[in-house]
Amino acid sequence: MNQITRDRIVEVRDELDKWIDGKKLRLWQKELILRELLEYWQMETIVEMIKRVQEGEK
Repeated sequence: MNQITRDRIVEVRDELDKWIDGKKLRLWQKELILRELLEYWQMETIVEMIKRVQEGEK
């Protein structure tokens, strides 16, 4: 993972933490939201990798 992506992830996570804290959610709710977002991000990354591989095969 390159540094720009890692920095962006940290930035988004910090913003999300502020938003979640403002909602007065319980810890388990916060963890669930973060876990779901991580899974979604991983899926998006995998989809992008597959697209790049398929484009390279053309």
